[in-house]
Amino acid sequence: MKAIRHQLTRTKREVMVLLLMLAVSAAALATGAANAQSPANPQSPASHPCQGLSSITMIVSALTLAVGNDLTKQTTAPSGDCTLTVMLHASEHTSTDPQLGPNETCTVTVTPSLQNGGAAAAVQRSGVCGTLPVETRIDVSPESAMPTGPSGASSSASGETTALSRAEVRVGSQHYQSDVRGTWEHTPYSVTLTLVTYPHDITVSNGEIESEDRQMTRSYGVGDVHITASNRIRWVYLFSGRFSTQASLTMRPGGAYSCGHWYSGIGIDPDHSPFLFRGECLP
Repeated sequence: MKAIRHQLTRTKREVMVLLLMLAVSAAALATGAANAQSPANPQSPASHPCQGLSSITMIVSALTLAVGNDLTKQTTAPSGDCTLTVMLHASEHTSTDPQLGPNETCTVTVTPSLQNGGAAAAVQRSGVCGTLPVETRIDVSPESAMPTGPSGASSSASGETTALSRAEVRVGSQHYQSDVRGTWEHTPYSVTLTLVTYPHDITVSNGEIESEDRQMTRSYGVGDVHITASNRIRWVYLFSGRFSTQASLTMRPGGAYSCGHWYSGIGIDPDHSPFLFRGECLP
């Protein structure tokens, strides 16, 4: 009997070991299937190079206006491949414009965002700053501008690129819109413009274009190769006066580009609705 009990105990141990081995094998198979379905290093979608740009606020005092020094501020996105620059032209302020008191200030705030697959910069001017010209520029570097392959790495510094710079002014639900669209061929060291157009749109019933000034400049100097196309429009808002917008697109080797926007003139309509300014830089 003792021998029989010993045999049964050994058989029981062997069955338990066998069950444990089967469980380990099943776990290994399940892990292998999961790994086959989920790569160890999944490719995350690439974010826009201008993602994360911070807002810029400029506070202007009476002394700043009296001295007439222009102000410049800049912010760079976490990617390092996109920069927003804001220039406030205090030197354009004249004695006939509204003035600040000794202890008063006014502000200009530029808020960046991602729009329509590109970057936008909305400009808000308060008080006396509503008379000051504001210029914004969005720069996209070659690394983020170049086409990318499946791995996310730049496939080539040569190719053809199209981008658009848009200067927009909104009055309520209506708008003035001026675009500069450029297509160019580029290598790491050169750039050639193949097409440029200047479309515009206006939905304001009591507004119209007074004049347009289209310009093209080229630079082929060492370390400074670029082509810039721009269009400055003088708009007439029939009840309150005139104001100007400018959209410019600068194209560089390697597929880099910059979008510039300029706004000057009235900031309030007869019903005290604010004029909202926005510049866009679209691929």
